[in-house]
Amino acid sequence: MVNFNIFTTTTIVTILALISNAAANPIAKQAHPVKDYTKVIVTGEGLPTVAELGLTHEDLIKPIDPAVFGQTDKPGLSKRYNPQCYNSYKCSYSDALACYNYLYQLGRQQCYTAPYSRFCYANNCNWIGTVISGQSSASSYCSDVALGGAWVLQNCGNPLAGANAANGNGGLLVSVQV
Repeated sequence: MVNFNIFTTTTIVTILALISNAAANPIAKQAHPVKDYTKVIVTGEGLPTVAELGLTHEDLIKPIDPAVFGQTDKPGLSKRYNPQCYNSYKCSYSDALACYNYLYQLGRQQCYTAPYSRFCYANNCNWIGTVISGQSSASSYCSDVALGGAWVLQNCGNPLAGANAANGNGGLLVSVQV
């Protein structure tokens, strides 16, 4: 027979409540230690600034709409790159999310790389484009670059690092990393 005293029972109940709350609270993944991402983001060469787009801090920290993941993997396209998570060079989820939201808001603006370009930088987090198709350059809509990188945010934890092809373009690799 197990003899629990009140201290032990209270401790167990408290620990179970904390575990339950942490599991039920996905917000923890999206904590935003930066007070104003509009002052932190450095945009890639030739891309408009956050101020030019009129984006606010709230625009840059909003969670990724789950419907976005339904926009990837277009039918009829053969997959030419297997996405991957990196074990090092990790950056914070919130910094990566701010760059995702910036790039996604660029829509059909071209994100161009020849052979390497930094599209966005927030604190220590880079969104880097690299040519992987054997060509000397590649470009995609910046929103498709964001969709490619969204895979990393969804699958690589916090902190995170990884790479995926731009949505619909297996020749442009999007790396999210320090």
